[in-house]
Amino acid sequence: MYEGVEFLLAELDGGTALIQRRAGDVDVHIRAADPAVAEKLALEVAGRLPVPPGGSGRVPVDFWQVANGAYTTTRRIEAPAWASIADHYPGEVGAQIGELVDLRLSLDGGRIVLWHGLPGTGKTTAIRALAREWEPDCRFQVVVDPDVVFAR
Repeated sequence: MYEGVEFLLAELDGGTALIQRRAGDVDVHIRAADPAVAEKLALEVAGRLPVPPGGSGRVPVDFWQVANGAYTTTRRIEAPAWASIADHYPGEVGAQIGELVDLRLSLDGGRIVLWHGLPGTGKTTAIRALAREWEPDCRFQVVVDPDVVFAR
């Protein structure tokens, strides 16, 4: 289907797992009507996947786009650990990002964090670090061209 991409579909007790491997990355999508079945399947798949030593430093990010209809693509992107870049954000900004990094997420509804600021001030790097710190509890979404997406 896609060059350099391998797919595997696994089934277990009423659930399915789509496992996609490409360029050293693995994405797993679990579906089941019963949350307990989904959790069991996720644990089974996770137990069989190799874990890179010290973490991979790459996080999944969904990119929303509009071209012949709206769609998303998922890529794993490099993300620094917050501790390795925290001193790049002095004063109040560093403290605020540090509070976000330390925040423990819950599944009680979605949350949106909007970032704004001048180009070159470190927003993207900080967001990547936040994605790494919050993984796997959070999935990051990027709207590639918001003017086009939200104009519809």
